[in-house]
Amino acid sequence: MILILALALFLVFCLLLVLTFRTAYYSPANRKEDPRHIPSSEQYQQVAEGILALVDNIESYPFEPVSILSDDGLTLAGRYYHVQDGAPVVIVFHGYRSTAYRDCAGMFKMCMELGYNVLLPDMRAHGKSQGRVITLGIRERFDCLRWVEYIVRRCGEDTRILISGCSMGAATVMMSAELLPEQ
Repeated sequence: MILILALALFLVFCLLLVLTFRTAYYSPANRKEDPRHIPSSEQYQQVAEGILALVDNIESYPFEPVSILSDDGLTLAGRYYHVQDGAPVVIVFHGYRSTAYRDCAGMFKMCMELGYNVLLPDMRAHGKSQGRVITLGIRERFDCLRWVEYIVRRCGEDTRILISGCSMGAATVMMSAELLPEQ
């Protein structure tokens, strides 16, 4: 009887693990991330109009779709906004289950005003990037390094690169700090 009870508890535990993984870390193939979706909590609703104005601003700029290959073979997508040759490039990473258009729109506006070039990557398992598992920065930190290497190849060794992030994007940037080249 105790063996059956232990087995039943083990199966319930395994089921909870699978459900937790599917809820927190798995990103389905048919995912739809809407930069205009504002969470319904009061803190977001108070600033929703401003967020949407920033999203409208970022959508008004032309960009070049770019992509890289991750260490584990995923194609990662991004949008590159070229303002001027020789200007610093700012790479901005968005947060968990979000989009760069919404999370990074304020930083984007500031970069445009400063005349900086901007790269907005879709993190793995988000947007147009491949992947089904969100690792909260563990694998994404290596993706950050690949994006930096892409900018060095594209813009030159002497290009100043600034990296920023929001929420999970900030965690990714912090975890990648020890991997990054001098630029």
